[in-house]
Amino acid sequence: MNMDFFDWVSSHHGHRGVVPTEQAFRDFVQLCADKGFDTMFFRTSVAGRVCYPSQVMTPFGREYRLDSNYLRDVMDQWNPLEVAIDACRKSGLNVYAWVSLFDSYCPGLEDHFFADHPELLMRSRDDKQAMRGVPCYACEGTREYRLREARELAEYGADGVFYSVHSHTFCGSFESDPREENAFGFNREAVDEYQNRHGVNIIEQDFDPLLLARVHGDALTDYLRLARDELNRHDQGMLMTYRWRNDGGEHGHGETMTWLGYARDRAGYPYLHQVGVHLDCETWVRDNLVDGLFAQADYVDEVEQIRARTGGGRFYLWVYCGFDQTTVRRRRPTIERMIEDVYNSPLTGLTFHEELSFEYCCPELWDLIADNAPRFRTAKGE
Repeated sequence: MNMDFFDWVSSHHGHRGVVPTEQAFRDFVQLCADKGFDTMFFRTSVAGRVCYPSQVMTPFGREYRLDSNYLRDVMDQWNPLEVAIDACRKSGLNVYAWVSLFDSYCPGLEDHFFADHPELLMRSRDDKQAMRGVPCYACEGTREYRLREARELAEYGADGVFYSVHSHTFCGSFESDPREENAFGFNREAVDEYQNRHGVNIIEQDFDPLLLARVHGDALTDYLRLARDELNRHDQGMLMTYRWRNDGGEHGHGETMTWLGYARDRAGYPYLHQVGVHLDCETWVRDNLVDGLFAQADYVDEVEQIRARTGGGRFYLWVYCGFDQTTVRRRRPTIERMIEDVYNSPLTGLTFHEELSFEYCCPELWDLIADNAPRFRTAKGE
């Protein structure tokens, strides 16, 4: 179960008219266990803020959407991350801290560290702008900051960290932002590394955006090595999501990478591909950096391609359910088919995005889990 705690609090208040209590959350965790879920991914981040009293990250305070501020009331009464881990333990669920690696900004939800150190964000070619919310992992300061986050999370005692490459970048578009492709990623560390590899100064000369994406991807892998070492010291695991280069009608048939960029306009959220980060699944699996990989897709064969390329490993389907009743009900036949397809495939399992789809959009989804979880555990040995 994917649990975005910020969304859970907002949805709970919106549908029930009350700020949720600690007991209400514990009851929800127990419901997940009773229906057959075995793991909860508890999202710690709210774009650039976090939902626990961090000494490293920027805790959530208040934001401009006044009807979304109930999370602060909850945090004033109890520590959501601490309670989530304890509740999952008592209900027999595995629990991972879900962290977004490229999602550190949304209007009113800005990470103070990156606001104070914009040079660590993806920088424009003319070195005049930084890409809000998208850190550059080629920068030592970024890696050190995220490692402090990983260390703090590890001390809470979850089963590990679940890293996501999803982003709310489209929410941060301003009038003065670049409107061209490949506009960011020109941090000095990346520029120098590209020149060392290919003999090209990408500030002054034409370059291959996919080769630059490899530079940024290798830097991300360097960070994951550091995070893995830290988590190993606490006997904790690490999971990752990944995406594909092609995402418009050819989803799952390209390089494993994520494209990040501002939106051309808010309607429909069309992204500009303004910086790419290669996601080196093969190295992650080969070097045991990850314990499992998750991909959002509607078809198992898309994920099986990457699993075959890595030579095996634990791969999971990230099931997008939807965020309103119409969408979730329309997708239910697809969700049912995906469950069957994973059951009959070498994939390890599924994660469902996200809890409000079950609680408020289509409660019948609970029965799908209850009916299928026992046979999955038997068949997959998980």
